Amino acid sequence: MSAQHFVIIEDSTGMSEMVSDYLKEKFPGSTVDAFTTGEEALFKLKQAPKAFILDYNLNSRHSMALNGIQVMMKLREKFNSPVIIFSAQEREDVEEKLMQFGAYSYVKKDEKAFEKLHAILSTIS
Repeated sequence: MSAQHFVIIEDSTGMSEMVSDYLKEKFPGSTVDAFTTGEEALFKLKQAPKAFILDYNLNSRHSMALNGIQVMMKLREKFNSPVIIFSAQEREDVEEKLMQFGAYSYVKKDEKAFEKLHAILSTIS
């Protein structure tokens, strides 16, 4: 399997580290960049990754930060990479809204979240 590049945008450093470690284990040789805000990712990223793993509630710690939908819209303007929403949000209307705005997929942070994430990322060519 060839090396791939993934980008995590997650305001919880603990969760970001767990996702990063998991991706590096499941996709050997891959690189993972992690950002705590969408603004930081949008400013620093120059190349499109294989996929974005984006938290929905990015502005939970920084109230002035863009939320997941706002970040996703800006990512889609700049890059062609799929955006996978990775969130604890359990409202179906939010999931539907995210999919309408162009999310590639939605993964709820639960006990099977990493397996689901791996399955989705494995199908992206």
